[in-house]
Amino acid sequence: MRNFGVEIEFISNLSREDMCREIKRETGITITVAGYYDKENSWRLKSDSSIYADNTYRWGMELVTPILSTERDLETLCKIVDVCDKHGKVNRSCGVHVHTDITQCGPKPMRKLMKYLAKYENAINKVLPKSRRGNENSYCRNSWYPDADLWAEFESFDRRKTTDELMRKFGRGKWNFQNYVQHGTFENRCHGATLSSTKIRNWVKLNQAIVNSCFDTFLTRIKTGDTTSTYTLKDMLAELVRKGYIDNPMKSYYLNRAEDLR
Repeated sequence: MRNFGVEIEFISNLSREDMCREIKRETGITITVAGYYDKENSWRLKSDSSIYADNTYRWGMELVTPILSTERDLETLCKIVDVCDKHGKVNRSCGVHVHTDITQCGPKPMRKLMKYLAKYENAINKVLPKSRRGNENSYCRNSWYPDADLWAEFESFDRRKTTDELMRKFGRGKWNFQNYVQHGTFENRCHGATLSSTKIRNWVKLNQAIVNSCFDTFLTRIKTGDTTSTYTLKDMLAELVRKGYIDNPMKSYYLNRAEDLR
């Protein structure tokens, strides 16, 4: 697996200190209470002023992982999330952000990843709740208009010859490349709030598949006249299965999720 990190926002009926103690008791894993700007490479529970709580679940917090790199790390994350789920819940102010390593990828592979996101942004929206699609949420806006000309978009990427020129095309919407310079990561900000370890596990794996597909295979293919609405979720998942980056059970999981959210 590529190195990855995850940020999970939620609210709880326990304080951050009590939640850390509960996680330690149930999993044996030490979690540190940290401030918002803390950058330690460790398991942390941080404050976040963008999260709003309620009268019962009074504490908003964000679980931040250290740099993870293996299936075992992912399972550790899932164990911690299961404890958080017992004592917490999510609302519309919460979200899940996944960082995937693209260290030293350079302009060519970065361009391939951006083209892939243009091709399949509408497809990925199908597995997101309504509050995370399109421009419904200011923290995860679409990067392309519906039915934008893909050929023209791809040409605009090709005109940008450096990493800096490519990064300037994106703000902090669904796809955040601003961490690349400092941390060498691509941040996917679009998943809906959840404390389901199954959803988080599958989302991390899908992000791994997308990045690996872009970096390890041929160019993203389109035809003249294609738009950002041409390619479907089924197209994207079938391509990832064909290239060996996900299996058929994961394909079925996301097709079923899209049906549930329709």
